[in-house]
Amino acid sequence: MNLTISVSDGDALTSVVSSALDAATANAAPSYVVAPVSLAATQGKATLITGIEVSDADSADVKVTVSATNGSINLPASLGVEVIRLADGSYTVEGSVASVNA
Repeated sequence: MNLTISVSDGDALTSVVSSALDAATANAAPSYVVAPVSLAATQGKATLITGIEVSDADSADVKVTVSATNGSINLPASLGVEVIRLADGSYTVEGSVASVNA
């Protein structure tokens, strides 16, 4: 992208300055970096899920929603994040990327 500025004093004289500008992406979407492909669980027994990692190139804070197609989720409170259980049984986890990944 180029930016051009012209200044005229009303006579025949005009000054023109042109500059190249680099425009960065305004808002990149957050992404999950690592997530389990599949899990083996036993009915009626708790299964610990580990190894989920998220990132966001342009924000220090993220909001992650966790839900299960079959079964239920129990997500305890964790230091540095806000954990909210929603009416449908899913959870949102909000906090810094580092805290959510901890």
